[in-house]
Amino acid sequence: MHDRRTLRRRHLMFHLRVFDAGTGEHLGNLFDITPDGLMLTGERALRPGDRRALEMHLPVDILGAEHIAFTGTVAWSNDDICPGLYDTGFRDLEMAAAHRDRLETMIDEFGMRDAG
Repeated sequence: MHDRRTLRRRHLMFHLRVFDAGTGEHLGNLFDITPDGLMLTGERALRPGDRRALEMHLPVDILGAEHIAFTGTVAWSNDDICPGLYDTGFRDLEMAAAHRDRLETMIDEFGMRDAG
């Protein structure tokens, strides 16, 4: 696992929607990401420690796939600065090698520089 201080979080140039893979529930929109963790902003707080199967929907024709499937653990969930929204951090992302490659390519190609 990478040391948190060595991985810069990256904001992407487009908004990606993240869903619970089992229920199809929209959990929120991606805010920032590293290969090992992400933060999303959604309409409800999630319980820290929960392990979730997730699916991130990609824009049409991005990286030859419609989604990236992975699991992650809710690290924290707090009120967002906007009333009624919550920021949630996920850690310990696990995914198939092809999805990890797609994610890393997406961060490199579509991540905005100097995101934190």
